[in-house]
Amino acid sequence: MKLYLVRHGEAENILIGKQDSERKLTTEGKESLYTGCKRWIPLIKQIDYIVSSPKVRAYETAKIAQEVLNHTKDIITDKRLSGIGTTEDIIELVNSLKAESVMIVGHEPDFSEYVSELVTNSGMAMNFKKGMLVRISFAGKARRGAGALDFAIPLKALV
Repeated sequence: MKLYLVRHGEAENILIGKQDSERKLTTEGKESLYTGCKRWIPLIKQIDYIVSSPKVRAYETAKIAQEVLNHTKDIITDKRLSGIGTTEDIIELVNSLKAESVMIVGHEPDFSEYVSELVTNSGMAMNFKKGMLVRISFAGKARRGAGALDFAIPLKALV
């Protein structure tokens, strides 16, 4: 199983009277993601499902990935990707899809924690930048500490 983790792109600042969950991608954030996602194409042979945090900036990021990667299935939203899920929740989520390849789109600091626990089952530090793409491979189902980190590519390396 291949698990792709994508942190949302650059988002607008919190505005008075708006909730954090309503923050949208900036114009520059969208443009960078379109450019970066096009460069992901040789690295991603197949995506069975895209699952996103319901927060606007993450969902917009998932929509860009869906469009650029020609993914025809609807994006699934899951609140566990909005900052309240544990690594065990993510394992349960991706394994429940019974897929070969899943992309999840969400936020920091959660994604650094997920990568650390899925690959090393420790507190390995990782700086998961906005728009970053990480792939973790598992022999069979996703399990804590059983993943192999295939790559971690910052968006800025692609644009």
